[in-house]
Amino acid sequence: MKTDDESENMSENEKDFLTNNTSSSLAGALDALLDRLGAESATAITGVFAEWPKIVGEQVAQHVTPIKLERGRLIVEIDDPSWATQMRFLEPQLIEKLNAATTSTITAIEVRVKRNPRNR
Repeated sequence: MKTDDESENMSENEKDFLTNNTSSSLAGALDALLDRLGAESATAITGVFAEWPKIVGEQVAQHVTPIKLERGRLIVEIDDPSWATQMRFLEPQLIEKLNAATTSTITAIEVRVKRNPRNR
């Protein structure tokens, strides 16, 4: 790694090269670790979670939240049990949209009903 004095003498191209290689090395290492653990890549996970409202639409996003992506299975949490039926109906279309809009390969959506903390 360069010292502050050396960094001041670097060209913008050299700085860009170091920044890009460091971030791509980190992303590569993270993806390699996730792969060894049997998880989706960081890019796939980020795409699904970051783009969720845009991909599924605001109405669905208000009631359905992605919580985990594991081995092609997206686990979502719903705020009302009536959405479980709606999700079974929407599952094929949502899987198609998610796979088209991200680098993920989702094969199923598992629905979990969010527990109301007041009912515990």
